[in-house]
This record gives sequence, structure tokens and C-alpha cells, in this order.
Amino acid sequence: MNLFLNGHKDLYGDDGEMQCQDNMKTFPILSAFHGWRKEVPFDFVAPHESQAKRNHYQSLKKLAERGGLSPVELYAVIRGLDWTKENHWLYEMEDSEAENIIDQWLNEDKKTEKEKHTPASKSELSELLAEKRELLADYAHEAWSGWMAYLYRKSTINKDGTMIIPKWAVDRWTMLINTPYKELPEEMKKSDREEADKIIKIFNG
Repeated sequence: MNLFLNGHKDLYGDDGEMQCQDNMKTFPILSAFHGWRKEVPFDFVAPHESQAKRNHYQSLKKLAERGGLSPVELYAVIRGLDWTKENHWLYEMEDSEAENIIDQWLNEDKKTEKEKHTPASKSELSELLAEKRELLADYAHEAWSGWMAYLYRKSTINKDGTMIIPKWAVDRWTMLINTPYKELPEEMKKSDREEADKIIKIFNG
């Protein structure tokens, strides 16, 4: 068994055939025998399969079966770089340089993943809720003032400052007040859903 296979006993059987499965968790590195990492997470490479096919005319699975990619080849795939005259500098790039950059990328991925799964502290939650509360309050005021402006436009303002709401509006709004949402006609539910969508957008923003 050659040096590469000897360093990848977890990926290869005694006969040197790769134990490759569709749910691959790692992707091998060709130069692993000189001290760098033996593999990278398959999820790190998977989104760039189309570039791997452009550069090497093979799927990631097939490339893994053949031993993987060198650090520079992997760098080119992740960066979306073709082996063309315009990218002639890739031929002169040292493996060690590519390894350092890939290590940085992987460390950034780990940091992002850790932050994603690290529960927020109570103070962070309080700040987040306070910010969302203000955004919701701002929207509530905007919705209320918009409704009042509509009400004023449909009503008659008297000289003494009082206001008369037309009968059609009183009848319509009284019906809406006394009707649960689930019993509203579909076209009327649409307006309430649009309001709900605005609130969801605030929480997801």
C-alpha cells in the first residue's frame, strides 16, 4: 500500500479499494503524507462539485475514489477558478500557501457553526427582544395611524370638530368586529395575512 493509502486506512480497505458511500463525510487530500490534514469535511467541498467537474472532468465521489485533490487543486475548486491561461499563477502556487488559506476557511466555518449553535446569553436575548419590541411598536403605531387616516378620509368632519362615520362604514366595521378571523371570507383574510407577514418580517429581520 502506498504512503497515501497507508495514511487513509479509515477510507480504504486492505485491498486498497476505497470504501466510498453516497453519504461521504470527508474528502481526501492527495498530499496528506507530508504532514498536512488527511481530509476535509465533505460538506466543505460539496457545494463546489460543478467547479470540480470543470477542472477535473469527474464527480467529487470519483475524485475521492482516485485519492482526492492536492491542496492547490482544492483551493482552485473552492475559489471557482478554472485551470486556464488567465489563472496561470495557480501552476506556481505552493501547496503550503493553499493549505494555509484552506485552514483559514475551515476555521472560519467552525467559528460560524459554533456561533450558530451557541445559545444567546440572557443579556443578548434581552437586547434582541428590546430591539424587536421597538420595531414592533413602531409598526403598531404606523398601522394604527394608517387606519385612523383612512377612517378620517371616509368620514365627515364637522365644524365643531366632531366626526360622522357613514352608515355603510359602521355596518361593515361592526360586522368585521363581530366576526372571528376563521369565519371571515377568504378575500378579507388576505388583508390580515398581509399584516401578519409584516410582523413575521420584523422578527426574521
